[in-house]
Amino acid sequence: MEAFIMNLLEKVEHELLVLENQSEKIEDHSETAISILHMALEKLKIFLKDYQFRTVEEEIQFFKKLKPVLCSRLIFYNQIWKIESKKPPTVTQEYDLSYLNKINDFYTDNVYIYQYLRLDANYFDEIFFTHKKVILINQEDLAFEIDTSFTTLWDHKVAQVLANVLLTSFLNKKLEELEKKEFVNYNLTWQDSKRSLVQLIYALVANKCFGNATIKQVANWMETSLHVKLDDIYNIYKEIKWEKINRTEFLDELKKALLKKMDEENASTTL
Repeated sequence: MEAFIMNLLEKVEHELLVLENQSEKIEDHSETAISILHMALEKLKIFLKDYQFRTVEEEIQFFKKLKPVLCSRLIFYNQIWKIESKKPPTVTQEYDLSYLNKINDFYTDNVYIYQYLRLDANYFDEIFFTHKKVILINQEDLAFEIDTSFTTLWDHKVAQVLANVLLTSFLNKKLEELEKKEFVNYNLTWQDSKRSLVQLIYALVANKCFGNATIKQVANWMETSLHVKLDDIYNIYKEIKWEKINRTEFLDELKKALLKKMDEENASTTL
């Protein structure tokens, strides 16, 4: 049995990998992936109809470890299809965050399942992962036909847990892309002098604000982010360094400006 299932899983993974190589965006091939996984589950169901589990342990292994892997991928792609098909024209972070909140809600409602799996517990395996026991399942979440010989109390829950790991990664990546896009859309440009920016860069590096980043790394980042050229940064710094007075005039101005803003805000608050 295990050999048949592992062979089936390998074929499915290969087909999904081919899809991923065709397009980096998972949502572009979610429907095709759903079709592939439906067919694989149908093959698994047909195989199981003619197969008798030799031991209770083998049945538990199937419903706890093997079947959920396949089902989790189907749930994952189904959820992606739902997320993308319902996405509003103007995409916001709140939209993706709402789905992350649903995942957190599932965790809260099923924390015992997470604990049971994380601890690799087995004391209730015969209740949770043999199909002769009572079936309690949310049919709305299932993307395939419910069959009492093909379903147990917890195998779908385990699949959902595995799918949520994939979904969390997918949604976090989407949020990062949105943050980058929003940042780019600001189109900020440096309005002060290069001399001022050089002081700022060297001060940030001296204070290790970016860890062990070098002057060159921070300067390159500033150039890209602020649309400014800093080809002569080292010469500018050298000139500043050898001056007798006002070597940090820009940083001093920043401090004065910030203190003034704070004082003005405090004054308006107390009125």
